[in-house]
Amino acid sequence: MLESVFDSSAIVSEVVSSGASLQAIIICFVVAILGAFSLVRFRTIPGSSKEIAAIFFAMTVGLSMGMGYVFYAVMLTGIVGILFIVLKRLHFGVIQDKSCIVCITVPENLDYETVFTDLLEKYCEQYELEKTKTTNLGSMFELSYRVIRKNEYSQKAFIDELRCRNGNLRICMGRMDKGELTL
Repeated sequence: MLESVFDSSAIVSEVVSSGASLQAIIICFVVAILGAFSLVRFRTIPGSSKEIAAIFFAMTVGLSMGMGYVFYAVMLTGIVGILFIVLKRLHFGVIQDKSCIVCITVPENLDYETVFTDLLEKYCEQYELEKTKTTNLGSMFELSYRVIRKNEYSQKAFIDELRCRNGNLRICMGRMDKGELTL
């Protein structure tokens, strides 16, 4: 008797024989999954949507196996596994972020407000001067632009033309760190 109390398939069969509908069992199953999922979601560092989907999938298969629905768990594993592979091959959900930060060091005698305007218009869909600061004891300026690059131009060509304008000084181009906090 004690073994049957802890056997989930015995519990399910008793619930079904007692007159509970299959929809009620499915609703209980979904509530159990969502409850476990919320604990995992809020007690860990937030992951990507792909990682969260994998956790949700693993919990669903684990609960299905635990309840004795081995066939459904295996079938779900096959279907979702094939779906994950297809989506990965199609690059579904990959963010094509063209925005980046361009940092350009210029000498103090260069008119930095207008010298790069034509290049930024040529290579970027949008641009905005985010920050200007002095470096090297005030003898140089470091300009930080937030830009959205055009697809038809290469990053190397853009940097090469910028280097010609700033006297071959330091240029840095990269994605902005989402958690970066600066004054």
